[in-house]
Amino acid sequence: MPIFSPDIFDSVGDAIVTGGGTGVSTFVALNDTPASYSGESLKFVRVNVGETALEFVVNSGGASTFVALNDTPSSYITFADHTVQVNSLASGLEFVPKIDAFTDLTDTPSSIVVGDANKNVQVNKLGTAIGFAVPEFVKSKLVVSVSDVAHLKYNDTPLALATPSALERIIPISIVVEAVYPSGFGETSLSDLIFGWDGVASTTTAKFTSVKNMMNGKATGTYVYAPAMGGTVITPFSISGEVFQVWSSGIFNGNWSMDIYFNYSVAK
Repeated sequence: MPIFSPDIFDSVGDAIVTGGGTGVSTFVALNDTPASYSGESLKFVRVNVGETALEFVVNSGGASTFVALNDTPSSYITFADHTVQVNSLASGLEFVPKIDAFTDLTDTPSSIVVGDANKNVQVNKLGTAIGFAVPEFVKSKLVVSVSDVAHLKYNDTPLALATPSALERIIPISIVVEAVYPSGFGETSLSDLIFGWDGVASTTTAKFTSVKNMMNGKATGTYVYAPAMGGTVITPFSISGEVFQVWSSGIFNGNWSMDIYFNYSVAK
């Protein structure tokens, strides 16, 4: 029998292999494979879920990128600079804004404004978040230069010691003035150094306390003043939102400087 015969028989004449047919020449021409390569570039081959045929997939795990997974976001669009975290249902991953600052957190103030200066960070009264709060006492130091001293007259340039927000009130606790006269005797004015609210508008009528005849007759050296505190203070306006200032009743001869140490509380 010729070796290329389509039929091969065993010793008793029964056919055990039957040839014939032309077969197929490509993978996609098979009956249990995808019918086309179109749109399938760089994919892998795997058995389908029903175990009945082969299919193309992006890789052996089912995805070639993070966003192609079943439990991740479907796109990167609008999520620049975000981070990845498990979602609240513990069922997948999600993009969330990156935390770069204290104000980015969900249980903290969303911004820090000028009125928050010198405030403390503390848990709110409900125990649910963190907020800014005015400390029981606030301390500040104001450096007053020789040039500043020359312009302290009430209708010139009063200097701010504390600036509240619109609904806050500055309540003085103590004031200490350390003045330095480096150039010898020279202050002959009888001007008072005055502490109060709104020196420009009220001149000397809204004062809280003062140093009478500030530096008059003083020679070279350092002088410390602790203005008298307490008593009744009457102002021609509400002090709500008013800046607490230092000014003088007249023009100083000058040539001296001072540091002002101011302790106060903020009331609402």
